[in-house]
Amino acid sequence: MRISFHCASHAGNVRKNNEDSLLVLPDENLLVVADGLGGQNCGEVASRVAVHRIRDFFRTTGAESAITWPSIDTRVQDDLGRRLVSAVQYAHAGVRDAAVETPQFSGMSTTVVAAWFVQRRVYVAHVGDSRCYRMTGGRLVQITRDHTLVNELENLGQGAPAEGVTLQALRHVLSRAVGTGSAPHVQTDLAVVSPEVGDVFLLCSDGMTLDTPDDRIAQVLSSGDPPDDMVQELLALALAASGGDNITVVVARVESLEEDDGGNGCADPDTAETTVEVAE
Repeated sequence: MRISFHCASHAGNVRKNNEDSLLVLPDENLLVVADGLGGQNCGEVASRVAVHRIRDFFRTTGAESAITWPSIDTRVQDDLGRRLVSAVQYAHAGVRDAAVETPQFSGMSTTVVAAWFVQRRVYVAHVGDSRCYRMTGGRLVQITRDHTLVNELENLGQGAPAEGVTLQALRHVLSRAVGTGSAPHVQTDLAVVSPEVGDVFLLCSDGMTLDTPDDRIAQVLSSGDPPDDMVQELLALALAASGGDNITVVVARVESLEEDDGGNGCADPDTAETTVEVAE
């Protein structure tokens, strides 16, 4: 499968530092966004550790050789899905270990959303409230579901947990994140999509969706503009809406479903592996 893509990250209008990280592995057609959480700048450490661990996992494993992977219980039967979920679990262990080894990082965690374009499918794994959208046939579809207390309560058919506490106040309180808890694994959602040529995918941290409605996002993704232009338009929308949080966006368009020489391919041959922690 061949995709074209572009990515950018911005600290926003309020935050002094950027705790988001992103990863692009063109040889694998792998895109990852992580939004770090934690005081005293620990969030940027958590997100950076997570994307580095996912990068390292993909460098040292092969989709065709599951027997060589670390022994990780993903409860996923599909080999490709298991590889992606295993990478997230590997990131979870890395963030937990870093927090144990360095007391000042205690309590840090991060969201992760990863999209892997491979063998005419798109595998999307995520933990937290960073999102993946698909624009297809003029319709915007949110592939991921936010792992927040609001959604957990709504799933249970409950309202606010206590008097004076509104669901809106809990909108960004996560119910799960990479690096939290004492368990060796974190529950990771996996979706598998069969894309069409021309489909556009957006990965983003919640700074993009904080105050920007889906219909405005859909207008940009359906514009037919190159991915780099769409990224800049989306950043401008988020900054104009409030810019109240760090903003990271990755836009990818499916250019061909045919396999290239290596089975994958980036439409921009000059795009090298990219790891971005901070971009003003």
